[in-house]
Amino acid sequence: MTTLFAASGCGAPANAHEDPLAELRLVAAVDTLAALSETYEGAHEPHPGPAAVRAVEEAIRAGGDALREAALAALDEPDDRRRLRAHLALQTLGASDDELRTLLASPQAARRIWALLANEDFPMAGRPVDRSTAVPDEAARAFVRRHAELITRMLAHSDRDLRGFNEEYRDRYEKLIRGQLERPHEHLEELFVRRVDFSGDEVADFVCVGRVSDDRRFGFLMIVDGRSGDVLVKHPIGETYGVVAPRCLDVDGDGCAEVLLDRWLGNPSTHRVHVFDFEAAAPIVFIDRFVEQIVDPLDGAVWFVETSPFNEFGGTAVMLAATYGAEHVVTRLAPGCVEAAKWTAYTDVTAW
Repeated sequence: MTTLFAASGCGAPANAHEDPLAELRLVAAVDTLAALSETYEGAHEPHPGPAAVRAVEEAIRAGGDALREAALAALDEPDDRRRLRAHLALQTLGASDDELRTLLASPQAARRIWALLANEDFPMAGRPVDRSTAVPDEAARAFVRRHAELITRMLAHSDRDLRGFNEEYRDRYEKLIRGQLERPHEHLEELFVRRVDFSGDEVADFVCVGRVSDDRRFGFLMIVDGRSGDVLVKHPIGETYGVVAPRCLDVDGDGCAEVLLDRWLGNPSTHRVHVFDFEAAAPIVFIDRFVEQIVDPLDGAVWFVETSPFNEFGGTAVMLAATYGAEHVVTRLAPGCVEAAKWTAYTDVTAW
């Protein structure tokens, strides 16, 4: 007689009945869904996404309470595929408010952050506080006037650049936009100037975000040292729906504020958050459908959350039909804005 597993052997692998997360039907359904974007070629066939979503949901609901308990225990699994099954199981079967509060007090960061992300719009998550103060409009415009020449050099097209545009745009640039860029302080469609200590010398610096003319190519960010007047950052903002007020947050825990610049572009919208740090030569960029910052309830650290539909594929309608919840890439930064921790979490459907 042959036995598959010794009755009392240490470390014997669990079978599907002992480990609901390893149940073969669930494993196969989730693996199929996760691989859709690699296997579907968009031939003259219905998109297989909705059927794959149904198979995953049916396999999860068949697991019942045993699967739910196993999923709660596996939120911080190091194995990516097993953690994916746990997250998808809980987004289907749900976690109570009491369970979420227990998870929020866990010493395991992955459990805490999953609990913060579990509900749409992250209602249990705190948001970091902006450290800056707004500069009144008249003073803000005077600031732009003092730096008009620099802004012009930053934004104006060279003759070589212009040759890359069509004749209609070149004509509009010569007749309208060139003159606006030569006097940017007189042609501001949007302007935000804030003060915060960016350089770490305990003197508030100037953080300026603006847009010249009604053309979305001509936005800019400029950070000027409040003590010396030196320009610390100059960054053109092109191809965006419009500029918004900069956010000044200490996201890496070094005691100084980093400057966050938001951009939206594309259809459906892609959100880009550029993080400028005094010690970094170039900004760090977070990109996804949504990018949010949340505060860790245990140590106050800031986490960046990049959110998109899980298993997105193809155009908007097809993508949403094939989506099973939301995928979040969660990143924490260390001083100097270097990556300190990163992982992926899967939660409920977010309103796109």
